[in-house]
Amino acid sequence: MSFTLSIETTVRGEEHRGKVGIAGLLSRVSDLRPAWPKVAEAVRLVIGEAFAREGNASGQWLPLSPRYAAWKARHYPGRKILELTGRLKGSLTSLAHPDAITQETATTLFISSRVP
Repeated sequence: MSFTLSIETTVRGEEHRGKVGIAGLLSRVSDLRPAWPKVAEAVRLVIGEAFAREGNASGQWLPLSPRYAAWKARHYPGRKILELTGRLKGSLTSLAHPDAITQETATTLFISSRVP
């Protein structure tokens, strides 16, 4: 997945909205840690939407093979793609999940999962 960070700024009383690359942002701000919790929350919401739609802005996830889809329907009825147990989805959409990984530095935010 890829994300674009949208920034709102006010320059001399005039509001500007736009997409700013990380390099451009870093030239203006040296420590982004105060912003990371809100950014991480937004990223988790986008990931949750991708799980709900079984895809993202780039398109749908590949369908399950017929054999695996039949097995999954028998053993885990109603579960969507990438949601066999729900553990992966939970770890990527909830900061409080025991498998969630979030690492922050002044200039980087890393969100991942302990689920293999």
